[in-house]
Amino acid sequence: MKQSAVVLLNQSSVMSHIQMFLDRKGSKSASTRMAYEKDAADFFMATRNKHMNELTVEDLVYTVAEVDRYNLMLNDQFKGGTVNRKMSAIRSLMKYLNRAGSYQLDLIVFDAESSYVTSESYGVLTYPESQEMARLAKYHRNGDKKSALIQLAVVTSFRVDTLTRLTKNSFKQVDGIWTVVTVGKGGKFDRKAISHEVYEVVKNVMPFDPNTPIFDITPQTCRNMMAKLCEEMNIPENRNIKFHSLKKCGVNEVYMLTGHDTLKAQKQGAHQNIATTERYLEKNEDLKNAPSLMIGKELDFTVLEDMTKDDLVAVLKGMDRAFQIQLMNRLK
Repeated sequence: MKQSAVVLLNQSSVMSHIQMFLDRKGSKSASTRMAYEKDAADFFMATRNKHMNELTVEDLVYTVAEVDRYNLMLNDQFKGGTVNRKMSAIRSLMKYLNRAGSYQLDLIVFDAESSYVTSESYGVLTYPESQEMARLAKYHRNGDKKSALIQLAVVTSFRVDTLTRLTKNSFKQVDGIWTVVTVGKGGKFDRKAISHEVYEVVKNVMPFDPNTPIFDITPQTCRNMMAKLCEEMNIPENRNIKFHSLKKCGVNEVYMLTGHDTLKAQKQGAHQNIATTERYLEKNEDLKNAPSLMIGKELDFTVLEDMTKDDLVAVLKGMDRAFQIQLMNRLK
């Protein structure tokens, strides 16, 4: 048999075993299959720079250092629970391939140390705070690009790994409205409409090549940027403001703008489970306006009778944004 035929057989054998593994995992759920397929494709592209149908048996041989480097890369992009899930998927795949193909792989190298899973949730930024961050970011290195990234993160509520994959081709006009089209977590299609103003901000930092990522910013750079902005704005550490807080900001803003419509907030966050959305909103509870504080108290409206229109408008402008939105929705 010619060498080229041997290589072709090698490749088809590996891919056929991967397909069988994915079919078994997806026998009860198509979304589960998609998740495993994405995890596997990302792993081989990052470590071998190959698509799965290009893999040979030799590509399946890994060292501890290679697996650890990939694990560290995941930790730069995702929370501990997500990293552990992705590494578990890779271990499961390699274990199956070793058994199905009799490749005699050293599976011990895939026993990467589990990532720390924290129960502490990322804090929530208010919309005015996010806009102040976008303003201040302009004074940082590559400031225009970082400012555009912050503004786009809020209005789309995309994750950082999704945002940093966006290209000029990700933006489409539909009925005169600019939209951003992408495939997010779990291979789920997502499309968000954005204002013309936000599009112009992003357009100004787009590279000439339509296939080049717009935001060539690493996860570590994003973390450093957020830490510096929190310091400049005197945001205390106990609020735990991270880049993911920008996603939460967008979800909470939609929640308030729609008169507390949880389903629309869920769509904004692209959450598969409504419970995830509710956790986002629960963390932004305003205790100063908690209904329980009003129990047993009577409201005195006589103070409003002596106020001029200008005085009343001034008071309303100084109120919490959530109250302002609720009032404007009531007046519509």
